[in-house]
Amino acid sequence: MRLMRPLALLLAGLALLPPRAPAAMFDQDFDRETFYRLGWNDACSVAVLHYGFPFLGEALAAEPVMSRIGTYTTAPGQTKPEAKWLYLAKGKFSWKPEKADKAKTDLAKKGYVKAGYKETLRPDPVVDDRDLPRLLGTLDTLKLPADFAPIEEPGFRLAFIHYSPIGACGLLVYYRSGTTKEGKLKEFFRPVLARIGNPVARTDRALAHTTNGLLLFERGDLAGALAETRIAAVMAPDYALARYHYGGQLALAGQTREALAELEAAVRMDPQYKKKARSDLDWDSLAKHPSFKELTR
Repeated sequence: MRLMRPLALLLAGLALLPPRAPAAMFDQDFDRETFYRLGWNDACSVAVLHYGFPFLGEALAAEPVMSRIGTYTTAPGQTKPEAKWLYLAKGKFSWKPEKADKAKTDLAKKGYVKAGYKETLRPDPVVDDRDLPRLLGTLDTLKLPADFAPIEEPGFRLAFIHYSPIGACGLLVYYRSGTTKEGKLKEFFRPVLARIGNPVARTDRALAHTTNGLLLFERGDLAGALAETRIAAVMAPDYALARYHYGGQLALAGQTREALAELEAAVRMDPQYKKKARSDLDWDSLAKHPSFKELTR
């Protein structure tokens, strides 16, 4: 009975707190959120985890007051996704970690273990050249269904596209962020699963990111160039061109070991990059490096 007294006092204290005033920066139900893609299966279905955390004084800050662990699935022949939650909880002190762990374990047993590919869309404007604003600033390249409805809540922007391993589906994650007076980051997420009509959309967009990066480099934005070419290499690790140019930017940034690893991946997929690297100024700083000589021999 003594062990219950601190909890009872905490509950009483929370009940006495004044109601939360409307938030000026956020109009969400939660103070902040976390969202993770857990894994894809072999179809157009993806497992996710989505938590919402309470405002100060409304519940225990470290425990979610909204928990959803389950799947978004678009059935064969359909375009509208359906959600199925293995663990769903909402409200103060609703968090049950053992149930959350069981849901994640059950999803893994059902085959939701494939990583797929992730594209990150930076908020920075792209170079206004070679149709890049359309290629990266719109969803034209994905050829989504006519009835696809993007998230249009104020402040949210498309920030991530998770591609299924077979490339037929994408989980588009819209994102909104801000900071408190203390500088603490607050994040919110809105996911939408959609069928992708372009079978090479991931490669097309990786090429656009690479092109944007190279043009940013020409304009003196070295950090932007490295970021954009990295996005391309991460979202399309099987695309030699993306790996090669990301490696070149790493070499220019003085990251020798990482640059050589990217070059090795590129020449393994396409040996033509051996010859290209030998005369490419991006790799000039590594021209005498033994590993570079070996890779380009």
